[in-house]
Amino acid sequence: MKVAELYPRVFLENKRQTVFARLHVDAEIEIKFQPMEAYSIPHGNPPALDEEARYPYLPMQRLGEGLYSVEYDFPVGGRYTVHIRNQSEKIYRGYLFAIDEKLAELRPFKGETHCHTNRSDGVNEPYELMLRYFAEGFDFAAVTDHYKYAPSVEAREAMRPLTGLFTVLTGEEIHNKPHGYFHSVNLCGEYSVNDFIEENAEYVRIEADRIKRERSFPEGVNPDTAAYRIFIAEQIKRAGGVSILAHPFWEAYGEYNMERRELEYHLTHGVFDALELFAGNDNTGNGDNLEIALW
Repeated sequence: MKVAELYPRVFLENKRQTVFARLHVDAEIEIKFQPMEAYSIPHGNPPALDEEARYPYLPMQRLGEGLYSVEYDFPVGGRYTVHIRNQSEKIYRGYLFAIDEKLAELRPFKGETHCHTNRSDGVNEPYELMLRYFAEGFDFAAVTDHYKYAPSVEAREAMRPLTGLFTVLTGEEIHNKPHGYFHSVNLCGEYSVNDFIEENAEYVRIEADRIKRERSFPEGVNPDTAAYRIFIAEQIKRAGGVSILAHPFWEAYGEYNMERRELEYHLTHGVFDALELFAGNDNTGNGDNLEIALW
């Protein structure tokens, strides 16, 4: 016997609600809910634990056509382990969640803040890529091509007919190869910081020198690369954008994308607005793990 479906998956805490289960056959069914964050394992020497006795099974009501229900008041927020049995045979083990009302009132948005089109090293036209995200149920996406801001504007204009259903955010990925191999994302900026840097080389040099004079960098942090990266973050904010420190543990040319000590300096001094924790080009997952651990 298999449980085909258990729903809903998320409930309000401290409120009586109905849980439904759909089975493939008709039978006498019982269910129990075990709050994972309400620690209640008894201690003893030697420890004695009767797993089945700690939380009671509740009979589920038959509604016909393989559908069952039970009313339950989730006493605490968090994840619950759900057990379903037919007489003594366990036929299902899964999870449900309970949250408070304030959290339930919030609407989660699904989005992408770093992707590339065929205007840099991607495959699709800007509008094609945005249509793919829309088709997959995303609420928004930002085009952030290497060195290029214009593709994001192009994508936004092409997707205007879907306004209200899907949002295209402007963006670009900024490099600073002459000052260290490092990437950052300008998200929602009103203009291209890449273009600004290319068109104002002397101003960039003067500002980088100013930052080096104003800041004291710890041992192991290169003042030249650090100052330039701070300059980039400042320019993104002046453009009205959100500065994202992109994939610092991405493997570039056999090494990580950014030096550890300088990375820690930028994060602890609030240089960037956000740290990218997941990178789609991380095939091993090692970089993602390091970014999450560092965060």
